[in-house]
Amino acid sequence: MCGRYSNRFTWAELHALYSVFNVGAPRSTWVPRLNIPPTVNIPVLRLVDGARRFDLMRWGLVPSWSKEIGKYATHNCVGETMLEKASFSRAWDADRRCIIPASSFFEWRAADGDRPKQPFAIGLSNKGPLNLAGLWEAWKPKGAPADDAPLLSCTIITTKPNALMAPIHNRMPVIIGEENLDAWLSPDTEQAALMGMVGPFDATRMKVWPVDKRVGNARVEDEGLDQEVVE
Repeated sequence: MCGRYSNRFTWAELHALYSVFNVGAPRSTWVPRLNIPPTVNIPVLRLVDGARRFDLMRWGLVPSWSKEIGKYATHNCVGETMLEKASFSRAWDADRRCIIPASSFFEWRAADGDRPKQPFAIGLSNKGPLNLAGLWEAWKPKGAPADDAPLLSCTIITTKPNALMAPIHNRMPVIIGEENLDAWLSPDTEQAALMGMVGPFDATRMKVWPVDKRVGNARVEDEGLDQEVVE
């Protein structure tokens, strides 16, 4: 699946990279992170009133009907079955699709014989941002005042691995190519076209490299943590 990733981009860099120029964009306490685990607040791109906008959202979707936060592990959803799950289908049906920008994501290759378990970073060959496909929700606890701001949360959609990922893990995040970014976010895109994007990304546009095993500890944020090491 996808349980850890890095985002080296500042708030200002994200706005420039994704051509987000809306006046009055929310202020943010975001600082780049190299080892992002579920349940923390992360930058998420979505459409608001027809314009691109970044907000910080909890990584771990809280369904609008949920009675509490964090009852289920919802940082990932399975693309092949998400329309069958109430936790995700309502967000999909309401066109609450989003993009979670990343520099790389991490997966662990299982131990095999004398070969130990090893984490890998996966990114784009051109070193650009990965557009991880997601869904978002707005949640309020029962009885909350109408003027209370809702909790915004999100999930990363996953799919079958491509040729690059298959030797490492049996799942990977859905990645939206730059050429499909507008269509993914738009409420006007037809369902068939959207589902056509929920699949393995072109392996020739990606690269993979081994990283320090300390990435397994979410408290470790050392510079260079996502850089290549010798296995």
